[in-house]
Amino acid sequence: MRVLTWNMNGIRSVVAKFGNMKALLEALSADIVCLQETKAQLDSELAVVQGWESFFAYSTCASGSGYAGVATYCRTATASVPVAVEHGLTGTGTTAGARLDSSAAVAAAGPSPVSVMLCEALGVELEQLAALDREGRALITDHGPFLLVNLYGPAITSEERVEERMAFKMLFYKVLELRLQQWLAAGRACLVVGDLNISPAPIDSCHPPADFDAQRSDRLWLQQLLAPHGPGVVDAFRLHHPSRRNAFTCWNTVTGARVNNYELAAHRKQQ
Repeated sequence: MRVLTWNMNGIRSVVAKFGNMKALLEALSADIVCLQETKAQLDSELAVVQGWESFFAYSTCASGSGYAGVATYCRTATASVPVAVEHGLTGTGTTAGARLDSSAAVAAAGPSPVSVMLCEALGVELEQLAALDREGRALITDHGPFLLVNLYGPAITSEERVEERMAFKMLFYKVLELRLQQWLAAGRACLVVGDLNISPAPIDSCHPPADFDAQRSDRLWLQQLLAPHGPGVVDAFRLHHPSRRNAFTCWNTVTGARVNNYELAAHRKQQ
């Protein structure tokens, strides 16, 4: 089975170049296609594709749908269609099929077992968890032999909001880590793909600054997650390509950076 991940930085402009969504998916030659930064809400043009099942998480913030967003497409002919789907990481979103935490169903109006666990473990309110998922940054699909987590991690794009957004970003990743620990403890195989919005090391950047801060909190979190004594997560790309450079999966569409493969980070697949 071939799983492909791509930060599109706007799905509609890419689809337009191929003519339609089916043509794009077939050109990618994968069984499961995970897209990030789709910047689009669900509609029939994107969602109804012959031979594929599609799943979306998109922003419901006041800023609108032209922000963030992830989508997972599963080819039906290769039996890659999931048995369960969860929109978001926190258990406050919607689910289809069985609950991914394998807990007994709770009343529809009440918090899920996942969100209760996260609130207690992190000491946060339910509303703080819900805010993480309003930006449309995560989809979890259960394919039986493995769980697939499609992520678009929070970025920090405003100097005025650095402290606020870093706190938001770290809460997002603490939630991810707790869920990974839970799944791995239950014996599940997990594949995390997408754009983490973290450059772990200078080798992952096309033009790292001289003062590259390896001790920044999000980078430290990723280093600890991947450490040998950690929860058992492996950077699949660096495992097979420990010294490869210029392996980018996201480019600035404004500057046309994809033509010259010039971008900030190589986006990761973890397992």
